[in-house]
Amino acid sequence: MWQAAGSFALASPVEAMTGFWPGLALPLPVPAQLSFLWSMQAGEWGITGVHPYNLHGFWLRMAATWGVGTAALSAAALCWAMIVAKGNAVRSLSMLCIAAGMTMGLVYCSNVAVPLLLAFVVSVRSTPRPVRLQKTCLQIPLNVIEGI
Repeated sequence: MWQAAGSFALASPVEAMTGFWPGLALPLPVPAQLSFLWSMQAGEWGITGVHPYNLHGFWLRMAATWGVGTAALSAAALCWAMIVAKGNAVRSLSMLCIAAGMTMGLVYCSNVAVPLLLAFVVSVRSTPRPVRLQKTCLQIPLNVIEGI
């Protein structure tokens, strides 16, 4: 799908920059490798063509629906968060969103979106705290250790 989207973006740069309406089919040919899957889905749903919701990767779906500019700005915001963030958690989560969004949904799959949102909330709200070593209740006397 990335290859088909790339060739479409080169052939129609204006449409690639502005995106398409979510309910309309994209002017893309169905990839030969996925034609069996598409024909099964088209028969069950009663639709033809490639729609943005057929694209599983978050960045590809976002670029198809809202345009390449919006997807690029969103990716740039995550890169900015990686640079500015003080904690490693925000940096790691931003990197995860950029990488995982290439192949899977981030905000429209509930099994990914809910844990990811909770992880971002926790990482942004928590401030790094110094680790304090606390004295333990159990202290072994030195003579016991020397006898061992």
